[in-house]
Amino acid sequence: MNFDYETLVDEPYDFLKMTAVIDNYDEALDPAQRYAQAYDGTHLYYRYQSRLLDILTDATSNQLRASLQHQYDTVRACFIKIDDTHLPYPPSPLEIASIRPIPFSDTVPIELWEEVFTFLPHQCRLVSRRVCSWWCKLLTPKTHAYLVLSLSDRWPEFRRANSRHDPLALHKFASAYELDMSSMIVSRSLRHIVRGVRYTNWPVFPYNFFLHLLDNVEVVVFEATAPLTDDFQPPAVPCPYLLPSSVKELRLSKVALDGHSIEGMLSPAGRLERLYIENIDGGHLGIPSVPFDHDYTTFRESVAITTFRRPYIRDAASPSLRYVKLDLMYDVFGAVAARYGMAEFTDDGFALLHQLFRTEFGAAYLESMLEEGEVFPLQTRTSLLEELDIRVGSQYFEHIRFVWPPLASSLTKLTLRIPRGNTGGSGTPMTLDGLDVLQTLIIHCEYQIVRRGVNVMATWGSPCRSSPESVFELWLHTDSHSPVLHLHCVSSLFLRRRLLASAKNNMRTFRGSFVFGLWSTGANSIEDIDFEIASGIVASMRDDDAIGLRRAECRRVHVSPAIP
Repeated sequence: MNFDYETLVDEPYDFLKMTAVIDNYDEALDPAQRYAQAYDGTHLYYRYQSRLLDILTDATSNQLRASLQHQYDTVRACFIKIDDTHLPYPPSPLEIASIRPIPFSDTVPIELWEEVFTFLPHQCRLVSRRVCSWWCKLLTPKTHAYLVLSLSDRWPEFRRANSRHDPLALHKFASAYELDMSSMIVSRSLRHIVRGVRYTNWPVFPYNFFLHLLDNVEVVVFEATAPLTDDFQPPAVPCPYLLPSSVKELRLSKVALDGHSIEGMLSPAGRLERLYIENIDGGHLGIPSVPFDHDYTTFRESVAITTFRRPYIRDAASPSLRYVKLDLMYDVFGAVAARYGMAEFTDDGFALLHQLFRTEFGAAYLESMLEEGEVFPLQTRTSLLEELDIRVGSQYFEHIRFVWPPLASSLTKLTLRIPRGNTGGSGTPMTLDGLDVLQTLIIHCEYQIVRRGVNVMATWGSPCRSSPESVFELWLHTDSHSPVLHLHCVSSLFLRRRLLASAKNNMRTFRGSFVFGLWSTGANSIEDIDFEIASGIVASMRDDDAIGLRRAECRRVHVSPAIP
């Protein structure tokens, strides 16, 4: 459908009109064309939003700006009725030229002001921006380096209360707010200043005009924090949705990817360095276990291998990803993810695990969709990964052994968060066989399964294990109000045997730094008697000449409950 976006004038913002125009336009495009136009910025959505932005930044624009404020006030009033939740205030119309200068403020050296401003908390910086134009110029890069778009955790109640007369109220609000914030970015010259954006419980729209205004954004976070029931779906990242190539860190927490893969979100020209994945729905590439000819064509078009990604796939740069944090313990609704019986490698979670780390199974599925000389994925390749933080249920334990070989020559730091319960699987214990350059091992587990955690450490057999530079940290978690170590903790003798050389660790004694930590959460802190017992164990290990530890210490950490 042809639409002359130049016909848009200063009038109240009409979200439904815009979505209808975009939907009609998309009907004439195949997936490859939609992806290509999203990539090069020629899609009608960008032109539509740009025209609205031009109108909004015009000083004579009254109706459009007033309608955005009305949209905000309406939704805000409803949230206040629910739980006195205060939504983010709309971008302030503050203009530097409107601030009266303080006499001689510009005679103070910039370095001195910069030093003073480093000690101010964020809210004080926001207030100080209004003191004078000189301070406003100096503080804006600090106060606007990170933008947050957030809805209250009680947004499901708002949706339920408005489901009859306006089920799209939150989407209208979010769209209007993003347009208003885009106007702020342009008017205050923030394109080069913003480094990070976080979406919390926020409706996400295709084509992502808002982020592409930012030239230097490096960190993007999509997260859901609201507890959900089955009648509500978590925020979904739609397809196509391409992040700017400047993004170096991506965090996904409790969101759905709506038929999208993580790789599909990333620009082929980007250099992603850090990836956080926590309890998401999907995220893997949709490759059938028994693909037909049409599946091959559909897959290649759906991930733009045949269009704008093709030059990068034929001449791939070296992998840039260095850190991954992966948590598959829960689903997006907060329920423990369990899988009993035989799992398919194409199932959610399992497919993500095998594809992300390119195990022999994941590589076979991917290569069946590629031609000779093609490299894919691009941004999520983990072959040069240096640090991994992972928590998975027992159903994944037997699959973890396939993850280590691809990381054998690069992974130097590993954090394992071992769960207590049984969530399926064959009962195969987790091992560290094949991690040839692992130098730092950190294990977190509940105190009841400390033996299980220490037994995993006993399989650490890399040459670095016997180096004085190696590190082993064992953190026992508890929320108990009474002493626990005298009942459940291992003895120094048990620990000693796991640190000494054995066939399981290629006859290598651990000789680095050992940390025995006690971690409490909630209202209860670590009891002194527990800390004394742990300190005694550490002292005996420190004095053991047969091991020859470089250093040994005991720590305790208490994490207070979050204030709602």
